[in-house]
Amino acid sequence: MTEKEFRTYFRELYPQLAQYATRLLGALDVEDVLQGTFLELWNRRTDINTAAHVRAFMFRSVYTQALNVLKHRG
Repeated sequence: MTEKEFRTYFRELYPQLAQYATRLLGALDVEDVLQGTFLELWNRRTDINTAAHVRAFMFRSVYTQALNVLKHRG
């Protein structure tokens, strides 16, 4: 994945992922979860090839990170 492709995914997926994360977490911690999710995508950019894979990976990553946040909230 090139930097240009990453930017495109960011622009396209960010609003949807923010809405999803907000449903899971409320307003708290959404930005942190999304930042971590996009960082993870960038770190795995050589492993993820197709747009469908990116989308599935991102939603799953938000879900997993949101569960971790909720677990630590107590």
